Amino acid sequence: MRDHVHEQQRARALLLLLRRSGSAAARFGSAVALLALAAPAAAHVRAAVDALVALATREPEGGVKLVVLARLLDAVLPRWPAALQAAVPGLLRVLAAPDPPVRRLCLRLLAASTTSRSAPDVVRVLRRELRAPHVAPDYRRDLLDALHACAQRFADVAPDAMNAYLDLLQDTTA
Repeated sequence: MRDHVHEQQRARALLLLLRRSGSAAARFGSAVALLALAAPAAAHVRAAVDALVALATREPEGGVKLVVLARLLDAVLPRWPAALQAAVPGLLRVLAAPDPPVRRLCLRLLAASTTSRSAPDVVRVLRRELRAPHVAPDYRRDLLDALHACAQRFADVAPDAMNAYLDLLQDTTA
């Protein structure tokens, strides 16, 4: 039994080292393996989530971003929502991706992991995204839905969300 525990600790240490690798595939694999361990420590879950969010932020390939975000949505959110809630600032940076499916999936993650503490930042970024020139109508609809969801869940940000709607109406009538 003692040898088994020692081997698990060594495996975790190796996976944490691989998380700093120059290879995106190695970083992804180590993060997923850390999450797959029977009972990962909270610090290991946080490290794995941080590695996955960093991959989604830094990787230029949209397909990689989609795989990483899907893993966060399907594997992390149900088991460790607090770890994902702590990663909201990183997820906000993913919204800068040019691919609509990536932004849509990121908005789903943000809607599920936003807390009252992160809601003002989320609303601020969503408002900025709405004001960006040449926003596609589908993405604008997704942004408005995300703003609406934040306003419903967190009354503190409802005035800011309403101002975003009014700004949008003013821009379209001008």
